[in-house]
Amino acid sequence: LMLPMFFSNGEVHGISWAIRQPGGFLADELAAFDAVTPAFARATEIYALRRTAVTFLDTYVGHGAGARILSGSVQRGDVQEIDAVILAADLRGFSRYTSHHDGAEVVARLNALFERLVAPITEQGGEVLKFTGDGLLAIFPYEAEVDLKQRCHDALTAAQAAQASIATDLDEADIDEIIKCGIALHPGRVLFGNVGTESRLDFTAIGAAVNMAARLETVAGEQGEDIVVSSDFVAAEEGAYGSLGQFSLKGFEGEREVFKPL
Repeated sequence: LMLPMFFSNGEVHGISWAIRQPGGFLADELAAFDAVTPAFARATEIYALRRTAVTFLDTYVGHGAGARILSGSVQRGDVQEIDAVILAADLRGFSRYTSHHDGAEVVARLNALFERLVAPITEQGGEVLKFTGDGLLAIFPYEAEVDLKQRCHDALTAAQAAQASIATDLDEADIDEIIKCGIALHPGRVLFGNVGTESRLDFTAIGAAVNMAARLETVAGEQGEDIVVSSDFVAAEEGAYGSLGQFSLKGFEGEREVFKPL
C-alpha cells in the first residue's frame, strides 16, 4: 500500500505499508492508515528538515560548528573557549594562475587543491572552519592536556599527507602550472563561536593562537617552506624539527623561533 504524504511546503512524498496477511489489508485497516498518514507526514517533515539542516551546516561551517548552531548557539557574542591545534594554509602562485586562466579553470584548480587539503584534515579528526580565498583555517580540538601531543601529531600527519597529495596528484600531464601550498601549525586556546552583526553572523575561531598560526604561514611563504610550526608545537609534539631562525611576527612582541619538521 502506498499513500501520499503532503509536506507543508507543497512537496508530495509517499509512505508505504506491507502485510503478510493473505488478501492484503482489511477495509478498517486501510481507513486507519488514511487517518494516521497526516501525522506521519508532519513527523517525517520535521525529521527531513533536521537532516537537511545538519547536512547544510556540516557542509558550510563544519561538523562541530554545525552541532553548536543546532544546539542553539546562534546569538552574537555566544562564544566558548576551547583548546585546539590550529592549521593555517595558503596557496602560493594562485594570483599568477588566475591572471592566465579563465574562471572555470580557476575554480576547478582551487577545488582540486582544497580537496587534497581537506581530506587528510578530516581523516585526522580536524575540522575546516572556513575557506579564505585561496587559503583555509582548520582546528584539531582537544579537551585534556594529555591529548595535546596526539592532536599535534594528528595535525602534522594531516599537513604532511596534504603536501604529499598535492605534490603527487597535481604533478600530472593535464596540470600546466604547479601551485604549492604553505601550512602552519600552532596549539593554543581560541574563542570559538559567533561574531558579526545582528543580521549577519559568522561562526569562527579567533584569538592570539589563530593570529600566530596566520603569521607563521606568512613565514612559510617567505622562506619557501611547505610546513612550519611554532616552538609551542615542537615542545608538545616532541618530534624531530629544525630551526629556521628567529622572526618578528606582526602583532607579537619580540622575535619568535620558527621550526620545520625534519
